[in-house]
Amino acid sequence: MAVQVEHIHGRASLRSMRGIGMNHQPLVLEVVIAKHCQQCGAAVRVAETLQDKFPALDVHVVDLDGPEAVKPDAVFAVPAYLLNGRVVSLGNPEVKEISETIRALLQARAAIR
Repeated sequence: MAVQVEHIHGRASLRSMRGIGMNHQPLVLEVVIAKHCQQCGAAVRVAETLQDKFPALDVHVVDLDGPEAVKPDAVFAVPAYLLNGRVVSLGNPEVKEISETIRALLQARAAIR
């Protein structure tokens, strides 16, 4: 499945994710990338894997070199990963680790509904 491009790396605990995706808005993962980035190809593959794994997750790849690209304010390096606008990773995270965070957020959302 093709996704749109965006990129970020780093670690965020579920505790620091409080409030993300806990309302009725979709849970959105933005992966911010750029052409000069050697790790951004892997970021696109991570985005595709996460989209396939979590159909309820709205995944967008944001290519900063695109003609209409707007850099999110929180992004200062690529690849960067944002969940509902919050940086959860600068660089490519381990798929298992970010999957656990996404799964926990989706389960928390389901429990609130």
